[in-house]
Amino acid sequence: IFSKIVKAQSSDVQKEHVVILGGGIAGLPTALSLHRLGVRSLVIKQSESLRTGGTSLTLFKNGWSVLYSIGVANYLRTQYLEIQGKVAGYI
Repeated sequence: IFSKIVKAQSSDVQKEHVVILGGGIAGLPTALSLHRLGVRSLVIKQSESLRTGGTSLTLFKNGWSVLYSIGVANYLRTQYLEIQGKVAGYI
């Protein structure tokens, strides 16, 4: 992730503005985490809308730990398909 931090002084309060290039697997969670810390960010992505399909992602324990830490894991667990064993062919 390439981010640019610009610091501005206003009434003895330091504000940070972050530009995040890419709204994918790292960009959006980064923006959410910064928002929860009170840091303003702007996400710039190439396409005009979010992709809603055609994606596959495998997460292991550490990946889920990150999702829990930013507060989205419980929702995502209701949306995913857990595959047990080996799968061959198209679903």
